[in-house]
Amino acid sequence: MRILDFSDGFSSSSAPTSVAFPASLVSVTPSGNLASVDAQSALVELQTDVDTRATSTALNNHISSSTAHAGSAITNTPSGNLAATNVQSALNELQSDIDTRLSALTGDVTASGGGSVVSTIVADAITTTKIINDAVTNAKAANMATQTIKGRTTAGTGDPEDLTATQATAILNAMVGDSGSGGTKGLVPAPGSGDTAAGKFLKADGTWVVPPASTPVYAPPTVQRFTSGSGTYNKNYTFVITSGSATVGATYTNNSVTFTVYATVSSAVQVVMSGSGAPAASGTLTKATGTGDATLSFSQVLSPLYLKVKMAGGGGGGAGGGSAAGTAATDGGNSTFGSSLLTANGGVKATVVSGGTSNGGDGGTVTVSSPAVSVIAVSGGRGNAGSYEATAAIYAAPGSGGTNPFGGNAGSNTASAGNVGITNTGAGGGGGGTTANNGVSGGGGGAGGFIEAIIPSPSATYSYAVGAAGSAGGAGTSGNAGGNGAAGIVIVTEYYQ
Repeated sequence: MRILDFSDGFSSSSAPTSVAFPASLVSVTPSGNLASVDAQSALVELQTDVDTRATSTALNNHISSSTAHAGSAITNTPSGNLAATNVQSALNELQSDIDTRLSALTGDVTASGGGSVVSTIVADAITTTKIINDAVTNAKAANMATQTIKGRTTAGTGDPEDLTATQATAILNAMVGDSGSGGTKGLVPAPGSGDTAAGKFLKADGTWVVPPASTPVYAPPTVQRFTSGSGTYNKNYTFVITSGSATVGATYTNNSVTFTVYATVSSAVQVVMSGSGAPAASGTLTKATGTGDATLSFSQVLSPLYLKVKMAGGGGGGAGGGSAAGTAATDGGNSTFGSSLLTANGGVKATVVSGGTSNGGDGGTVTVSSPAVSVIAVSGGRGNAGSYEATAAIYAAPGSGGTNPFGGNAGSNTASAGNVGITNTGAGGGGGGTTANNGVSGGGGGAGGFIEAIIPSPSATYSYAVGAAGSAGGAGTSGNAGGNGAAGIVIVTEYYQ
């Protein structure tokens, strides 16, 4: 007989009866995945586990399914740079990273292999276009020796060179001195031996010379007179020379200009010459034609500070006398200096005898334009009219020619030809007298206009023209011819101080 012991203290040696004993009162000790502590609950827990487990058919179907084990169905917890949340996406992401990673470097910089490898710049790969502007500093350039300059003295195109001071100065431009139109900067010429003892200084023309004495050099005024025709006035220059001789009319050259000797000099320290352009500030005059020293060295040139121009137009012709008109006289010509600068118009002719009279001619007018400054500018004097005399044995007095500040009045004489104006005064010609009673004497011609003007800072050249004399009128019936007017004049005085 089996004896049963119960946890409540009862025991029995008899077989179990049909009386039910609840399983919930039977305690169990849970282990593994079992959590229940009584038999009833444990049985229920175990049955539940059995019910929820897959059947063999379901398990077989799962195993044989083509999608049951897809990587996309398996979850993944991303970490690092990996972002995918399932195995398939994670694998795809990793493959993409592998495909896009560099396997090698080519071109100017090369490298190959996995992991960290050393890259190499291909020889001669760094060209000018691959260096940005202003990127290369002096520190990156090659070292240079002290007191050298980057440049190139070797012929042809090539690499820069480090030049010495001697090499650098050998390729620099030399100074070009002023010869009248300015010079250019550059290396100055080296002084010669003894230049310091001689007291020489570098001049603007690029030569070493002894400066002129501090005592001012005086040059007297010079005068050029033009008494006929037309042409070009060339300004005079006074050259300061050590000693020299030259004859008037001889020509010398300097600075590509030909100069003509104004007046003969002998063993002189100054010589005056006219030229169409300016000479150099100092240098040598070389004879081209005429008589004089072959060369004249000059240390200084004086150019006129201003010009004084005196001029008159030509005088008009006087009319002839007589009881009837003779041929007409003519007007005097215009004198000019410069292009529309100074103009002294010629005097007007006297009118021919008509209606018992002969009128005198008007004087010429004047014009003075800037930059000339007028000292005096007046019209020429009017010629006197002729006259009529009806008294027997008395001849009519002819008219006198007009005058200007140069004078030159052409007076009148009865019963004779008209007087001529004095040469180069621009005076008008006198009227002609009659040789019979009841005649009419001729009128006098008008004088040319008169100008005296100053031209400051004069140009090297000016055009000029001298007014011609007006011709006399011819004699009329029982009369005498008139007198010619006087030609005009242009006088230019040059002042250096």
